[in-house]
Amino acid sequence: MAHTDARAIWMATHVDCKAVAVKTEAQQAVLALHRMRQQLVKFRTMQINSLRGLLSKYGEVMGCGRVALDKAIVAILERLSGRLPAMLIDTLGEQWRGLDAIDKQIGQIERRLREWMKNDQAAKAIAAIPGVGLTG
Repeated sequence: MAHTDARAIWMATHVDCKAVAVKTEAQQAVLALHRMRQQLVKFRTMQINSLRGLLSKYGEVMGCGRVALDKAIVAILERLSGRLPAMLIDTLGEQWRGLDAIDKQIGQIERRLREWMKNDQAAKAIAAIPGVGLTG
């Protein structure tokens, strides 16, 4: 065995690790909710940016964010409906309306997390720290 291999094996078996407390199933469940919420928020942002990008290819530019999209999309789709195939206009509209379903899922997860926080003392204490809690 080469000297390098022996050193690598020794390092792999002698790593200093700090012990961490094992999470309860309830704690793991809450973390799973946070991860799912985070994924949905990320997907919603991706969807908004995708719609903005697709529309910009047809000369339709709008401000960043959901509010700008919601404000402009109906008029934009009406303008483009004379130039572009209906199948594209319909799909763009469906993608935009699909954002509401994502919003509802995020809202349901947040409601569940708030309910859990009401009943968990440790969560209440942590949520009282400025900047901690359910944020965008």
